[in-house]
Amino acid sequence: MADGAGYAPAAFGPVAAATAAPQHCTNCATPLAGRYCHACGQDTVPAETALRSWRDYVARLGRTLRALVFQPGELTAQQLYGGRVRYVAPFTLYLNLVAVFFLLSGLADFHVWSVVDRVDWLQDLIEKRAQARDLSEALFLERVDRRFQAVYTLSLSVISVLGYAGVARFVFRNRWHDWRGPVTFALHFMAFVFVVFMPGTMVLVRLSALQVISDATASALSILLALILGAYLTLAVRRLFGDPWPWALAKGVGILVAGFPINTVMYDVAVLATLWIA
Repeated sequence: MADGAGYAPAAFGPVAAATAAPQHCTNCATPLAGRYCHACGQDTVPAETALRSWRDYVARLGRTLRALVFQPGELTAQQLYGGRVRYVAPFTLYLNLVAVFFLLSGLADFHVWSVVDRVDWLQDLIEKRAQARDLSEALFLERVDRRFQAVYTLSLSVISVLGYAGVARFVFRNRWHDWRGPVTFALHFMAFVFVVFMPGTMVLVRLSALQVISDATASALSILLALILGAYLTLAVRRLFGDPWPWALAKGVGILVAGFPINTVMYDVAVLATLWIA
């Protein structure tokens, strides 16, 4: 055979990497039987451009937020029993919403000093801690506020999420026999809280402080926000388990009521921990 006869030149370097179909997953090294790795789910065909990748993620995020707000319980059902790839993972969604909320929290006056004047024991404690640090109260509050959001996020993630998961584990003990369902349910509920309830509450506090609305109006709107949370939980129970309306309503309201002491403990722990480390 003459030199070069029947010989196809090999691709070299990056060209080979870009054109040759991989035989093993480049993420976990599992032998491939198709485009997607059956072990970790990685796509062997990357997005054509970074813009295409971002566009795909934004579309998935938009689909997730629509389901979160307008289809209570759907994300939890999909995560546990359906198509998880179409939606943002629960913990990722929760952390992203917390980050966005705190990024915009200054607009709603979400600072530790915004509640100091309304809580006598907190004012006394701040004065004592400032004296112990040999700082003026204003400077001490500034130090506290710089740390408050990080501590609040940690306290929220540990106490509130696990607290709601524990309540859901008890309420749905005959349906969910492990912690995967309750934790997923709690993460999605807390994500909804950060989309609807927390911004609404902070705006009401701000409008009330500026005397744009009366205290009575602010209280009425706060009750409306709480009713929205109760309705959300009721609809979520209906979608997940198909319970009759009276049972779904009782369970939704029960979870909501149990959340009040959980959130109170969470907030107090966050404030006290921040004052301790400031």
